[in-house]
Amino acid sequence: MQILFGDTRKKEFLQIMKRLDIGRMCITMKPQPYENEKWGFDNGAFAYYLNGLKFNENEYLHRFEQAYNLDCKPYMAVLPDIVAGGEQSLDFSLEWLERLPNDWDWYLAVQDEMSIVSLENILPDNRIKGILLGGTNKFKGNLGLVFKELSEQYNKKFHFGRAGTLRRIQFALELGCDSLDSSFPLWTQERFNTITELVKNNFKFNQTQLFN
Repeated sequence: MQILFGDTRKKEFLQIMKRLDIGRMCITMKPQPYENEKWGFDNGAFAYYLNGLKFNENEYLHRFEQAYNLDCKPYMAVLPDIVAGGEQSLDFSLEWLERLPNDWDWYLAVQDEMSIVSLENILPDNRIKGILLGGTNKFKGNLGLVFKELSEQYNKKFHFGRAGTLRRIQFALELGCDSLDSSFPLWTQERFNTITELVKNNFKFNQTQLFN
C-alpha cells in the first residue's frame, strides 16, 4: 500500500520519508520529486473549493506543464473534477481526459451523487487507471466498499483521498485501498512521528492512537 503525505519540503521530514518510501501529493506547488519518489499530481480542485473559487484552468495547465516536463512521471494523477458536482463533475473529468496526454496514470475522482451506472459505462476506458474516492465522509463510509469492488471489477487501482485522521486512515486500509493521501502527518511533529511509526509497523493501530 502506497501512502502519500502533503507536499512538504521540510528536509527533516523528507529524509525519513525517503527511507520509508512515502511519497507526496502535489496540490499547488511545482513538483520537486526526490529520486524514485512515488508522487501524486492533484488537480487542486478541493483547494479552490475551500477558498470559494472556481477551478482555474490556466493555473492548472501551467502546473501540469511544469510537472509533465520533469524526468519522472507521477505514481498517479487526478483528472480535474468539480467538488460536490456529482454527474457534472464526471462530465467535466471526461472532457479533460480528452485534452490531456495518455502516458500518465489518470485517476477519476468519484463523489456524492455520482451514478454507478454512469461510471460502469466509463471505466472500461483504458486511459483511466484508477478511481479516487473523494466526497464527504458519509459518502465514503456508505459507498467506499462499492467503489473498491468496482475498481477491482474493471482492473483499476483504488485510492482513498484526504484521509485526514487516524480513523480515516484505518478505514481506508480496511477497504483495501492501493494508496491513500493524508495531510494529517504534516500538522505537527508528533503526528508525523505517529504516522511514520505506523508505516514502520505495517499500520498496526492500537486503541489509544485511534481515540487520541
